This record gives sequence, C-alpha cells and structure tokens, in this order.
Amino acid sequence: MTDAAICDMQIANNYRDKGDFGRALTLYEKANAKRLERRVMWKMKPLRWVTRGRHFSTKGKFAAAYADLKGCLDLVASVSGGRHERDALLCEVHHALAQHLRRQRYGVAWDRAISAYEISLIHPTARAKGFANRTVAEVLTVVGAQPFDRRFVSDPDVYYQAALSAFQEVHSEVESARTLYLHALSLVQRGRKMAAARKLRHAMIIFTRLGMVHDAAKAARAQLDVM
Repeated sequence: MTDAAICDMQIANNYRDKGDFGRALTLYEKANAKRLERRVMWKMKPLRWVTRGRHFSTKGKFAAAYADLKGCLDLVASVSGGRHERDALLCEVHHALAQHLRRQRYGVAWDRAISAYEISLIHPTARAKGFANRTVAEVLTVVGAQPFDRRFVSDPDVYYQAALSAFQEVHSEVESARTLYLHALSLVQRGRKMAAARKLRHAMIIFTRLGMVHDAAKAARAQLDVM
C-alpha cells in the first residue's frame, strides 16, 4: 500500500506545484486512506493540510483556509523528518498565511514574514529562502511603508529578486514564474508599468510552457491591463 500511496503523493505534488490544489487534494486524500508507513506519513499530513488551506483560499473560504494553515504550522513543527523539507514547508505555510492576512491584518502578516525569514537564515535551503523573501516582499508591497523591523529595507524589489534567485538555484520554474508574476503586480501597484509588463511576459511564457493554463491566462490579462 505504501508504494501506491507514494505514487499518489508524487502525482499530487505535481498538481500542487502547478497550483491545481483541488486535484492535488483529492490525491492526497486518496493516499491518506491507505495504510502508510511513518516515513511517508510525516510528509503526508502537512502537505495535505497546506494544500487544503490554499485550496480553500482560492475558493474564497477564508475562515476554513486560515484554520487549516494555522493548524499546519503546529503540525509541521511537531513532526520528525528531514530538516530541509520541513523548513521549506514551514516557510511555504508562513507565506500562504501572510498572503491570506496581508490586506487586513498587516501586523500578523508581517509576523509570518519574519518567521519565514528567520527559518531561512537558520537553515538556508533554496526553497526556504525563496518563500521567505517572497513573503517579505508581498507584505511590504501592501504595507507600502517602512517595515516593522529595522533589519529590513522598504524596497520590495530587493526581496523579490532574492526569491527569484533562490528558486532559480534549484531550477524551480513554477515558483520562479510565480515570483515574476507577483513581482509584476507589485510593480504595477507602485506605478512601474513598463517593468511590470516585461516580467508578466516572462512569467506567461514559463506558465505556458509548463501547461499552467490558468496562471498563463492571469498573466496575459494582467499584461493587457498595464499596456
């Protein structure tokens, strides 16, 4: 049963990476129904929870999304397993929570950004650095002011570029494209439409090549809006 569950998890991971959280969640649930060994279970539970949280968020079910993402923090911190994978996942959860909170609860969103950033300093894996820097950048974009911590500068571009470099280091094209897309939206908000259009075009090309039709369409619409 474990081999079948691992296969379901791998396929689910591919869908999750491409932003198809609904299909990924179905496969995680399928794998979870099988009898799993501990070496698989410690990865399964947090992946399932963070995917469900992000799925709820895309559907506008924000209370449910917050409950799953918040619960996932404690779950990830409590499991034993590979340190690098665990820390990268923690940074991803902090990133998802900050995205969820940033428009109404700046202080709490910034706390999530700080938590992700500090993890990435202690255990500087590329994915952890990528998510951590992108989290800081997104919160700074919304706040539009001096950050709440003097260790940070107020320019989101610094952190978007650091995130992009980190994801490119491990050849994560999906997260690289997402970083380009989010950086472009940040530039639009700050009135830099030409630079935004170039990043949107780059993101759209990557999304299209990877078969991420929904994301490619979003980038294309955003590009039309700034031209």
